[in-house]
Amino acid sequence: MSLRRPAKFAMLATAFTLLAAVGCSSGSSTSTSSGVTAAKIGPLETTTINVAAVPTTDSTGLYVAEYEGLFAKYGLHVNIEPAISAEQSVNQLAFNQIQILTGNYVSFLEAQINYDHGVQPANVKFPPGPNDNQISANLDIFAEASVMQPGFVGLFTKPGSKIRNISQLKGKTIGINAPNNVAYLLLASWEEANGLAPTPANLIRIIPFPNMEQNLMQGNVDVAFLAEPFVSISEETAGVTEVTNLDEGATTGFPIQGYAATKTWAKTHPNTLAAFEAALQQGQQIAGTNRGVAEKATVQYGLLPSMPKTTPLKFANQIATLLQFESYPLGQVDVTRLQRVLNVMKQFNVFPVPSDFDVRQLLGD
Repeated sequence: MSLRRPAKFAMLATAFTLLAAVGCSSGSSTSTSSGVTAAKIGPLETTTINVAAVPTTDSTGLYVAEYEGLFAKYGLHVNIEPAISAEQSVNQLAFNQIQILTGNYVSFLEAQINYDHGVQPANVKFPPGPNDNQISANLDIFAEASVMQPGFVGLFTKPGSKIRNISQLKGKTIGINAPNNVAYLLLASWEEANGLAPTPANLIRIIPFPNMEQNLMQGNVDVAFLAEPFVSISEETAGVTEVTNLDEGATTGFPIQGYAATKTWAKTHPNTLAAFEAALQQGQQIAGTNRGVAEKATVQYGLLPSMPKTTPLKFANQIATLLQFESYPLGQVDVTRLQRVLNVMKQFNVFPVPSDFDVRQLLGD
């Protein structure tokens, strides 16, 4: 089902035709060109875009597009800003402090539902918030970012922990990066599939991914929810042990993340958005077919910003070889995948969802 802008996707169709010929062999910026130029798209309303991205491998398509110079080919200067969480950044989007956010669908849906009910975005610094009831924006999800693959997320303990199996998780504190987001949804779904009640709120600790390893090692949490690249970083630097992978049960192959702008910004910057998406789609395609480029791009824009400034480049490159990348969808946003996220949200009651809420309202005009 398609609800995207017809004119833009007519242009992007040209890009995909040419991608089949040039994208799969990409190893440098000179070998990727969609054939959709800024002139074909139309004059750009602005040439500078600030994009917030939680530095996980969900965002590898974005990193590749920047690393390969694809945005620049469309006349764009893209500033990639590491985000603590989508909850923190969705309100920045509403305040136009950033123009595009790549974040988890759960937070996007929560923000839209809040907006529909008149909630005003809260300019709250992290920590302690904003929480899921304070995020609000009228969103246009214009592209998909990632679909989960085995090994991308899991639950981990520090070396020497007595927690070695599923039954020992009961009553333990678990660190996740934001309240009632996709991390909690994956956790709750996995727990139910394994006969456990979802971890109660009083045992959930909200900790940004870059700080998760330290909190686990110091005993501030018993178990850490980690996503790549933080899985590979923590396994190498701290020797953490995986209790379980979370790609199973109701969330096997779960759609994790997408790209969104506000509807207002999208409507007032149609050519800029079309140029951004044309370059992004090429980045997505390369991320899914050329691991070498994906590793290099993730080192520069995902790994190094997440690690101490003294981290040697050689070590970051070593970590990159261990990463579990995800699936990076191309083309129009799949309504079925987005509805799947909403269905699981309802199943675990992570956020009050009105009975008449339609995910298609987030997919533009």
